[in-house]
Amino acid sequence: MSAQPGLIELNQAGGSVRMYNPPQLENRTIRQVAEDKEGNLWLGMQNFGLFKWAAADKKAGDIKKITRFDGFPVSMVIKITVDSKGLIWVASDWKGLYVIDPRRNQVIHHFSDSASGAFRLPEINTYSVIEYDDSLMAIATTRSLLIYNRYTQQTRQIGRAGFMRGNVVSMERDQRGYIWVATTSGLNRVNIKTRAFVGFNRNDGIDNDH
Repeated sequence: MSAQPGLIELNQAGGSVRMYNPPQLENRTIRQVAEDKEGNLWLGMQNFGLFKWAAADKKAGDIKKITRFDGFPVSMVIKITVDSKGLIWVASDWKGLYVIDPRRNQVIHHFSDSASGAFRLPEINTYSVIEYDDSLMAIATTRSLLIYNRYTQQTRQIGRAGFMRGNVVSMERDQRGYIWVATTSGLNRVNIKTRAFVGFNRNDGIDNDH
């Protein structure tokens, strides 16, 4: 689990807790923690970039081997998602979206507002990324929702920018295929096939709009 500062390891079977706070993290807040299919641990920091704890070093408990991933800028990590292909998707504040191949230990795609083609974003901030199905990834920027096809390498925007009220905070996919997008002004249910948006706020029984 992430902490402010450090990393907490909970042994559910043994009921023990261990705290790690290696000096190279400089007492910074860890915002996101994700383990990839190779057993590596990825730590997304508050305005301090991305760090990797290799599987073998993690197993040995060697915190000195937690190292910065140089392919990612020293910025805030908003979200880390590991897809079914084993790739790491890292959403950042002001630096776009990075896709990392942990086997090659390198960035293979970078989505941003200055990129071209399928990798161009309408806004630089990315707040969430989820795997929709075997081929599609859903990407949320500040006020837009995009669908990226990993096989055709094509991206389409669902609705126009600002169609949802407020700024995107997070999103999830339900079992029926709807994407639920939480914003600073409410909750939205999105059908990516029909591109239909249904908004919910306090008038619908939500305690507040945040």
